[in-house]
Amino acid sequence: MNENTITLKISVEELLFLLFTLGYKTLPGLGDNPTAGLSEDQIQRAITSGFNALRAREWVQKSSDRDNAPIVVDNTLVAIIGICATASHLMFISRQDASGLQETSYIHYGPHLTVIHAVHKLGVHEFTASTDQQAILEYVIEMLRLVDVRAAPPAEEIQISQELLDIITVAVRDGRTADSISSLREHGLAINTANLLVESLSTMRANSLVTLLHVQQGQENNPPSVEGINLMESSTGFWLLTTKTDDGTNNAMVTIQPISAQDCTQRINTLLQKARTAVQ
Repeated sequence: MNENTITLKISVEELLFLLFTLGYKTLPGLGDNPTAGLSEDQIQRAITSGFNALRAREWVQKSSDRDNAPIVVDNTLVAIIGICATASHLMFISRQDASGLQETSYIHYGPHLTVIHAVHKLGVHEFTASTDQQAILEYVIEMLRLVDVRAAPPAEEIQISQELLDIITVAVRDGRTADSISSLREHGLAINTANLLVESLSTMRANSLVTLLHVQQGQENNPPSVEGINLMESSTGFWLLTTKTDDGTNNAMVTIQPISAQDCTQRINTLLQKARTAVQ
């Protein structure tokens, strides 16, 4: 990141205090009710603890010594939490590696400021705010391990049913690679393509999802418009997965396209630029 970027780490209690004080119910990724399961006493203690912690960090203060004096919150915090709570355009990024470890970030777009919200350590929320869109792109590149310049796997575009892909994935996981290759060959894949796809599935490093959402504030009952990309990363490189459902048969078909790290970055940057343009 750079001088146009600021990163703040906030505890759960501090975040609850800010939501309560600034009048926001929740943030994307926290669920409809971030205090679900807590008693009223536990909620009040958490809010009080959050206030004391933020005051010790000089991010909040009372306007006077009176008990009922208004609380003043640092303008930077007001802007960051406000953008996360009200952004009409946001990007959801998720990467799950082969061991099941998942990383998730939300990128929220304000008129001038972009805010990344992530939880890298249990109980600690990290907010990164920036006016530099290149810094935002570099964050995504690093998160999705697109830093290494890798060429696209040497294969043609593959189209198979979701059902077959699920069957093949389970077979590969169970070590039945020969059966997997035979099934793909029976569905028309060339031997080299079938071998490479099975090798990719057996050496899969991560699945990643990058989704741009347009949320209509005040119309929460309406589903947000969604577009994005689904990436599979393996020892052979990156693969772009696109699913399309036939309205007539309700059968899902999956297009699996070999893609370079550079092309992945370009597609993601297009989504980022689309979100930034939409809110300006």
